[in-house]
Amino acid sequence: MKESFDLLIRGGTVATPNGIAPADVGVIAGRIAAIGRFPDAKAAEVFDAKGLHVLPGVMDTQVHFREPGNSHKEDLASGSLAAILGGVTAVFEMPNTNPPTTNRAAIEDKLARAKGRMHCDHAFYAGATPQNIGALAELAYSHPIGKPVGTGHLGLTIGIRARINGIDKDANTQPLKAIFPQYEWSVTNSHWKSFSAMGGIYYVFPASSKVDIRTELDLGIARSYLPAMTILGILDTAHTGATDLVQASVNKAHATSFSGALKAGVVYHLNKRLNIVANLDFWYLEPTFKITQNVVVASHLIVPGNLSLSNAQSISVQTNTRNYDQAMNTLNLTVGVAYNF
Repeated sequence: MKESFDLLIRGGTVATPNGIAPADVGVIAGRIAAIGRFPDAKAAEVFDAKGLHVLPGVMDTQVHFREPGNSHKEDLASGSLAAILGGVTAVFEMPNTNPPTTNRAAIEDKLARAKGRMHCDHAFYAGATPQNIGALAELAYSHPIGKPVGTGHLGLTIGIRARINGIDKDANTQPLKAIFPQYEWSVTNSHWKSFSAMGGIYYVFPASSKVDIRTELDLGIARSYLPAMTILGILDTAHTGATDLVQASVNKAHATSFSGALKAGVVYHLNKRLNIVANLDFWYLEPTFKITQNVVVASHLIVPGNLSLSNAQSISVQTNTRNYDQAMNTLNLTVGVAYNF
């Protein structure tokens, strides 16, 4: 079967990791597909490299183009064209332009300037200064990956979330209600806490010159803490005060569980530095706690309404261990102002 290429560089002296020797280079979809001898190969385009050396493209990791600020000396288009003519197929451009590339806005400005004008693969360094530590952290933890998708871009993100919420009374009292259905129940005022570390992927695309839309999916693990609490049940059959009493003490517990968040947001750019940000997210979190519950049943209170165990004619004690599921899912709306340093 004859080989077929988009481009065939034929008859040159090719430099490879294995040495320098005469060979042909076949290219498909802009990538080298084969190196060897292909006398019968077909190609949409054939370049006669006889008498020439065929070398790998050079990557230059320190170039100083002068855009923005001094583009009368050189700009991204002319600098990258000169690189290509010199055999350099990828460049890393330094940040000492005017203004210097020291924050997200400056990086995005260079990327926008490079779009459709750079003639080679390229990357832009961000400069470090005593004043831009926060901006560098923002760049480090929201790092675009891959090629642009449409007019937006994909990226990776990591983060830590924390929550403090009140105890779900119904979920805690339901097992006791099943045993003591006519009792009135109350729970001591307690709060559970949860901390979650998550990582995910986001996609940002501009809706207009002023508005960006951002979606994000995060997955991770959460560590949740349930405090010790007291559950009190009273029975007032004669309507003269409590006549029977149930007191349950629950130990504190912790649990590790899956956590996830789905987010959607809008960023409105007031100017190059000031933005209004609105986000709506759903946080999934449903840990299962293994709790130990001590239940004291005080029957026939001598003095109705006196909620003292010593006031009961008889007392029984039981201890049980069970799993307690605490649904902690929330829908959160945040609105704020962001400033690019």
